[in-house]
Amino acid sequence: MSGKKKHEENGNQGRKLRDNVEDQLARRSDGSLKLPSKNPEGRTHELQVHQVELEMQDEALDQSHAEVGAGLKLYDFAPMSHITLDRDGTIRRVNLTGARLLGMERGRLIGRRFGFFVSAADRPAFNAFMEKVFASQTKETCEAALCKEEKCPPSPERSSNRHFGETGQIIVHIEAIASKDGQECRAAMADITDRKRAEEALRESEEKFKATFECSHDAITLITENGKIIDCNQSALRLFGLDRKEDFGNKRPVDFSPKFQDGGMESPELARQYINRCIESGKPQRFEWLLQRTTGEIIPTEIILTSYLLKDEKILQASIRDITERKQTDKTIRESEERFRQVVENILEVFWLEDVHNGRILYISPAYETIWGRTIEEMYREGPSFMENVYPDDKERVSVSHRALYEENQPFDEEYRVVRPDQSIRWVWARCYPI
Repeated sequence: MSGKKKHEENGNQGRKLRDNVEDQLARRSDGSLKLPSKNPEGRTHELQVHQVELEMQDEALDQSHAEVGAGLKLYDFAPMSHITLDRDGTIRRVNLTGARLLGMERGRLIGRRFGFFVSAADRPAFNAFMEKVFASQTKETCEAALCKEEKCPPSPERSSNRHFGETGQIIVHIEAIASKDGQECRAAMADITDRKRAEEALRESEEKFKATFECSHDAITLITENGKIIDCNQSALRLFGLDRKEDFGNKRPVDFSPKFQDGGMESPELARQYINRCIESGKPQRFEWLLQRTTGEIIPTEIILTSYLLKDEKILQASIRDITERKQTDKTIRESEERFRQVVENILEVFWLEDVHNGRILYISPAYETIWGRTIEEMYREGPSFMENVYPDDKERVSVSHRALYEENQPFDEEYRVVRPDQSIRWVWARCYPI
């Protein structure tokens, strides 16, 4: 600004002040000015004007001091850390919040290099950030880790570092802009350590989920509430008979199902029941499901359906396992059991299974009723009491062999007589062995 222009502005301000004084003086009626009423040279009026000018200037100065004090309080106790750095990163001003963040008294921070507090790993990026701030003259941002005391150059002035937390560092977000003359920059800092830790924990959780998701041998699909498949793993592609995830398109799981499920219910209706039950109860649903591959092949599967929130949207995760082999094994076992039952129930020999730990009869063939003359229901209800029916002369020998079977796992192979309820006698040959 030129001297002439500045002089004109000062003159305008002076005239404005005098006009205000004249106005206030004209309104005064309290007689606060005790000056002679007659002054041919007009000095009385000038003195009055000067007195009012001084009063107004004093009021303006008090107001200015109050505003400055309020501004300093706002600056010092602002929730955000504020700091002023010169071109080489030396701290020129810092508020109390910033001093607490850096863990040092404010008076001792002035004149120190801010880079002292930046971790060694982030220092090159911070230096580049500072160069950009002074070069661009616009607001720039960066994130940096502030180091704990033992990671920085030794200084007896550093106070307790407990505020740096267990990791020994805090992460701050910095916004800075250079002053108009380019000699300083004003920066605001926010502690984002908790947010960064939460982000890191979320990232690790997502990585673990992704690893589990992609490497699982079970087929996994993610489904919306409306039943649309939004993602799947490679095992799911193989199970459904697809090459790429995009091949799902807008299809739903029921589009890979036959019209009816086991039990006769239509697939869409049964699927909606399981989905609603999972969402409403919040509990996993386990059920068997017939799945139809793109080749038309129908395979039995077992599905575990769970629900969770993902970005405020309810997502269903279906873990699908091909149980074809298990079903075939179950079928083989049932067929074997049926053949076994047909054999043992159509021979004149008694076959039974007994739990040696509690003596409970697990199975006994119908021939028992013919030979022992007692009902099978009685045997199941009362347990094995055949020793009571052994002929008296054979009891001791049979009892010894019976104890050896239970206590020493020795096979039981004895011929002995049994007494039926009608007192008739039957000879039996019994062979027992532990399995």
